[in-house]
Amino acid sequence: MVCGDTVAPEGTYQAWFAHFIMQRLSVLHVVREVDFGARHLGPDAGRVFPGDSLMVDIVVLREPIVMLPRRAALADPVLPGGAPNPRSGLERLGDFSVVSELKVDSTKSKGQGYGEVVRDFVKLSRILDAAQDAYPGHPIPAAYVGVLANHPGRRFNFELLKLKLEQADVRSGIQLLQHVVERPEPL
Repeated sequence: MVCGDTVAPEGTYQAWFAHFIMQRLSVLHVVREVDFGARHLGPDAGRVFPGDSLMVDIVVLREPIVMLPRRAALADPVLPGGAPNPRSGLERLGDFSVVSELKVDSTKSKGQGYGEVVRDFVKLSRILDAAQDAYPGHPIPAAYVGVLANHPGRRFNFELLKLKLEQADVRSGIQLLQHVVERPEPL
């Protein structure tokens, strides 16, 4: 609600979101842009998420202990003998209470695309599925995709988004957080 009537780059909103979470918890509970690496999510993830990086916007740690160097936490999920690698980003998911993505409608001139929002749901889904497969005894964090519908000239259709999510291969339990900024109708 504080920044809903603004127009800024998406990274700015993500920083503000992290700031608001830090105010509620502590600075050392919140980490931005943790990179899980698409190469660790199974053979088909490279087609869906090309490139090496696979960033998650905001992570909330269970304990306020930040030990997440950007690339060091991206070691292979299994060691050369098949044992799980404790330095894998997937293994580190047990340290997180929340993983989240944020989409902001006003960051695009024509509004946020529904496909981009669905892609973030799929991203979190793939990360959590891969972690559960590699580390079945570890806790899985809660997962959220936030959508701030604040475009000055367009209404984001959450019902259409929900239909698209039903058609996508998305893990159950990933929550949609939505906030609609009500703008006065033009005279």
